[in-house]
Amino acid sequence: MWQRGLRDQTAIDEFFNPDYGTDLHDPFLLSGMEEAVSRILAAVQKRESILVYGDYDADGVCSSALLVVALRMLGGQVQVYLPHRNAEGYGLSSSRIEQCVAEGVKLLITIDTGITFGEEVARAQAAGIDVIICDHHLPPAVLPKALAVVDPKLPQDRYPFKHLAACGVAFKLVQALGVRVKDRMAPGWEKLFLDLVAVATIADVMPLLGENRTLVRAGLYILAHTSRLGLKALMAVAGVEPKVLSLGQPVGHIPLTNLDAHTVGYLLAPRLNAASRMDHANTSFELLLTEDVEIAAALAQKLDEKNRERQTLVEEMLRAAERTIDPFKLPPILIVGSPDWSPGVLGLVAGRLKDKYLRPAVLFHQGETEARGSCRSIDAFNIVEAMRSCGDIFTQMGGHPRAAGFTIPTENLVEFERCLKRTAAASLKPEDFKSLAEAQTELSSREYTWELADWFGRMEPFGEANPEPKLLMRGLEVIESRSVGDSARHLKLVLRPSDEPRRLLKAIAFGQGDGVTELSPTGNGRRMPGAGDRIQVLFRPSINEWNGNRELELKVEAYELETS
Repeated sequence: MWQRGLRDQTAIDEFFNPDYGTDLHDPFLLSGMEEAVSRILAAVQKRESILVYGDYDADGVCSSALLVVALRMLGGQVQVYLPHRNAEGYGLSSSRIEQCVAEGVKLLITIDTGITFGEEVARAQAAGIDVIICDHHLPPAVLPKALAVVDPKLPQDRYPFKHLAACGVAFKLVQALGVRVKDRMAPGWEKLFLDLVAVATIADVMPLLGENRTLVRAGLYILAHTSRLGLKALMAVAGVEPKVLSLGQPVGHIPLTNLDAHTVGYLLAPRLNAASRMDHANTSFELLLTEDVEIAAALAQKLDEKNRERQTLVEEMLRAAERTIDPFKLPPILIVGSPDWSPGVLGLVAGRLKDKYLRPAVLFHQGETEARGSCRSIDAFNIVEAMRSCGDIFTQMGGHPRAAGFTIPTENLVEFERCLKRTAAASLKPEDFKSLAEAQTELSSREYTWELADWFGRMEPFGEANPEPKLLMRGLEVIESRSVGDSARHLKLVLRPSDEPRRLLKAIAFGQGDGVTELSPTGNGRRMPGAGDRIQVLFRPSINEWNGNRELELKVEAYELETS
C-alpha cells in the first residue's frame, strides 16, 4: 500500500473499497467547465449544428461515442468527425475547419485533441464557430483561444486528479451537463457510459489509482452487463465471457468482475485500435453506436480480421527496423524511418523497440515533403519536453512524457534527429538503460496463503501505477521441471519450500521452456533448473482454476539458481 502512495486511511479506503457515490470529484472544479456546459445547452436549445471532433485511437473513439450518444440523448443535433490516421494524421486540420464553415457547424467540441492546435482553433472562432476543447494532453505555453478549454493538466487548474483519460474528461463533461438538466434526465444516467470510460482509460494506459480506479472498477462492472451490442460482439470474437465475482457487499462497494486491465488492454483495445491502424476509425465508432445485432457481429469480425493483419504488419516492420540497429553500438535514443512504413503501426513498433533495447525509440514514415512519427520513451526521458527543446521545426507535435507523435517537414528531419540525439546524450545515464527484475517484497512460503491471495485480488484492476505485485521467495527445491505448451515454450515447476518441507508449490514460467537461454534477470544464460536444484523466484501471485479446482500458484517472472 505504501508503495502505491496509500499513506492514510482515506486513501486506503478509496483504493480497496472505491465508492462511486463519494469518490468522484466535482466536475465543475475543472477550468472552463461552466462555460462549456452553458454553451452546449444553449446549442441544444437552439438546435444548432454540433460537431464532435475526436481522435482515432481507442480513447478518442470511446470519447467521441460517449459525447455523441449523450448529446443526442439531450436533444442535440450532433455529428462526429474522426480524421483518417494515415491520410490526415492527428488533430484538427484547416481544411476540415473550412468544411465545418460550409456545413453550417456552430459548435465544435474537440475530444482527445485540440490543446495544441491554436491556429486552427483561431480560424474556427473567427469564422463564427465556437470551439470547446476537451483534452487531457500536456498543454502548450500558449493556450488556443477557444470559447472554453477543459483539461485537468492546465496550469493552476483546481481539479484534484490530473490523470483522466480523454474519455474521463468527456465523462466529467456529461456529469456536469447532468447536474444542469437533472430535471430532464434519470438520476445516475451518466453511469451508462462507464463501460466506455473503463475501456478508454485502460487502453490509453492511464494510472489506475485515485479517481481512475473508481471509474474503471465501476466501468468494468458496467461492461460485464453492457447493453452496447458492439461491445458484446467485440468480447465474443475476443473470447471474453464477462462474469461478476463478488456481490452482496456493503452499499456503495463496486463488485469485482473477471474483466480486468489485461482483458481490455490486450483483447479489446487492440481490436478497437486496429480500425484506424489498418483502415479508418469509423469502423470502431460504428461498432460502439450500432443497435443492430447482425451489424455488430459483422463489424466485430471485421475488427478481429484487421487486428490479425496489424499483428503481421508489426512483425514485418519490427524486423526491418532491427536490421538498421547495431545491438553492440546502441545510441541513447533509437531513431529509425522509412518511406515504406505504415504510419498506423509506428507507435506499436516503437514500443517494442523501447522494451527490447531499454531506451527511447522514435519511428517515422518519411514522405516526400512531410514525415510523421511516433515516439515511445522510458521513465527517465520526457519525450515531449525533448521535442519541444528542438524549437519550431514541427508541423504538429504533442502527447505524453512516454508516448508522443509528430508531423514534421521532411527537410527538417536531419535537424530533428540531431537535436533529439544531443538531448538524449546529455540527459540519459548508463543506469537509465538497465532493466532490473525487482521484487516489491520478499515473503516465505508460510506467508503465501489464501488470505494473502484474497488481498491481492482486492487490489484489482492492476495496470499503470498499480502493477500486479512481484514477490520474491527463496530456498525452493525443484521437485519436478518440464516444458509444456506449444513448441514446449513454457516451463512448469513443482517446488518444495525450505520452511514448509511438506508443502508443494506449483509454478509456471511462461516463455521459459526449452531452447530459451536467457532465463535470469541478469541475462547470464543459466541452464533450466532440474530436480534437486535450489532456486529463488520472482513471481506474481496467481490462482489456477481448472475443472472446478482452485490452487495457489506461482507465476514466475524470473529465477536464479542458489549456490549454497
